[in-house]
Amino acid sequence: MGYFYCRNCGTNSGWGIPNVPANLTGNSYQLDKYLKHNYPTANYGSNSTFDDPHSYYAYAVSASANGFYELDGKNRVNWVWDAEKRVGKTTDISGSARPDSAVKYPVFNNPSKIHGFSTALPNAIRCSNCGCELT
Repeated sequence: MGYFYCRNCGTNSGWGIPNVPANLTGNSYQLDKYLKHNYPTANYGSNSTFDDPHSYYAYAVSASANGFYELDGKNRVNWVWDAEKRVGKTTDISGSARPDSAVKYPVFNNPSKIHGFSTALPNAIRCSNCGCELT
């Protein structure tokens, strides 16, 4: 996990608001990510999968309307939404799984690369800039 920022602090930093494209599987990159996180056919080591693949687009719309920013350890800006309910699971290389109740959208500012995956968040997240509560 990196640093989290509210919508106001993130937009003031120039990160922009996610715009969900009409098609989240419109190119081979996005389709590969969709399949990986909904219908995995390979062993990815650690991989998250959604419980309901039909909700993939709805999660993106909810994230766009209600999410917040994450600046990760590799200095990438991601868009995160806390669904406050189970949306999927992450399975590690040993086969053990944890429930996920959030969705992350890396490269949200690139319409041809935006994709989502389920993840877990810490219990209480505050904006790293203004301190407001995010979850």
